Amino acid sequence: AREGTLFALHDPRVDRTTDGKGPLRELSSAVVRRLRLRDGSPLPRIEEIVDLCRGRARLCIDVKEREIGQAVVDLVAGNHLDAEIWSTHAEVVARASDAGIPAALISHGLLPRGGARELAYFAAQLGAVAVSFFPADIELATVRAFREEGMALMCGTPNDPPTWLRLARLHARAIITDEPVRCAEVLNSG
Repeated sequence: AREGTLFALHDPRVDRTTDGKGPLRELSSAVVRRLRLRDGSPLPRIEEIVDLCRGRARLCIDVKEREIGQAVVDLVAGNHLDAEIWSTHAEVVARASDAGIPAALISHGLLPRGGARELAYFAAQLGAVAVSFFPADIELATVRAFREEGMALMCGTPNDPPTWLRLARLHARAIITDEPVRCAEVLNSG
């Protein structure tokens, strides 16, 4: 929110997932606290999610806004959380890694960085432990390049059974999907 309060939301705007409108970072905390998600629940603050997950689950935080990267790194480090920080922003990944927090670089595709080997090297220099790709970018050469750098592969956001099965065969560490229950059913039956 505008004052720096960290709320958990997938999108930079509240329009798609809440009853409000506008960019989250431009709304006051008071306004955000009154917003309701589709199921009627309030938009959670990151601290509430931290409290819920502490000792129960590894928390994976996708930092989409570069400006909040340091605040998220400080929150995770200061609370000694079992957490990973994921981001498309190289400086957020590097900050997390420098703080001893496992970090994953979310790729916007191989071409901007020149290919799998170049991106693997770049991610390794940042201290990333994993890279998340689009499904179309994960080919055998990609898998080999990242394994050579000792990095795990993740994939977002495939929503079809053939892709889930292909990623499982390639030993993707995580499949980030809009259909996690269906994905689990497919992978457990296949």
